[in-house]
Amino acid sequence: MNEILSTPQCIGFILDGNRRYAKERGQFTLQGHEAGLENLERILEAAIVRGVPHIACYAFSTENWRRSEEEVDLLMILFAKGLPRLEKFLEKIDRRATTAIRFCGQLERFTQAIQHDMHVIEARNPVQPSTTIWLLLSYGGHAEIVHATRKALEQGKEITEAVIEQNLWTVGMPASDMIIRTGGDERLSGFLLWQSAYSEIFFTKTLWPAFTEHELDEMLAQFAVRQRRFGK
Repeated sequence: MNEILSTPQCIGFILDGNRRYAKERGQFTLQGHEAGLENLERILEAAIVRGVPHIACYAFSTENWRRSEEEVDLLMILFAKGLPRLEKFLEKIDRRATTAIRFCGQLERFTQAIQHDMHVIEARNPVQPSTTIWLLLSYGGHAEIVHATRKALEQGKEITEAVIEQNLWTVGMPASDMIIRTGGDERLSGFLLWQSAYSEIFFTKTLWPAFTEHELDEMLAQFAVRQRRFGK
């Protein structure tokens, strides 16, 4: 029997197109990333209002460290400003008391100041959130699986799917029901490789800063009528 779910329990967003958005407008790269951050707030609010309990955002991959030193430095400045700003945004829309923020990835690669901010933000998470925002930073699906396997071996445990899941950076995140990638490329680029086996995937040419609530609603409507068999 086919299973039809009207509201995804977990949506993953691959936030692609910030740099091209800036280039098309004759702006600096940082302005594109800033526009992407502003749109992230809008889309997060839209997803929360629509009752999505888990929202995963691919904001910076392990491969992104290979970008120019100048761009990486600018992104670190943006993260330092953007992480506290995200928490204030949730307070502004009266959602911080019910929304958790989780950081996943090779977080040790960030500066001590940014790591401290992440720790402080997570420490203020509600015990039983109605919504969890998962920010994937310095994240890669292969790296996550290797990390989980190494932890399992250190624990002396047999390698099983359950043990791997218990040691993922994203432990506690349900499998992604729906993945949306903006920017025109049609690939996952290492995003949630373990969790995406049965994800419904939506690609759009819209650049991330221009992605709208309307386009999100169109995808949610398509998701609601898709038949998901999960291999059955």
